[in-house]
Amino acid sequence: MSTVIEPLLSTDETAAIFGITRGRLEAWRVAGKGPRFVKWGRAIRYDRKDVTDWIEAQKVASTSAYSAKA
Repeated sequence: MSTVIEPLLSTDETAAIFGITRGRLEAWRVAGKGPRFVKWGRAIRYDRKDVTDWIEAQKVASTSAYSAKA
């Protein structure tokens, strides 16, 4: 049985998923606020599952629930 590995996402592809600029995603990365990433030398890549998991973890039911997460 072989495992299929999905291609990793670039910074630009990941930023497009979130609808933010590349710079904003880079700032999240520096601050440790965004999804997990992989770094090989100067290349930064994101696993689709990590991006999806991070999105799921950000979901809240109300604005008061959001305040509690901050």
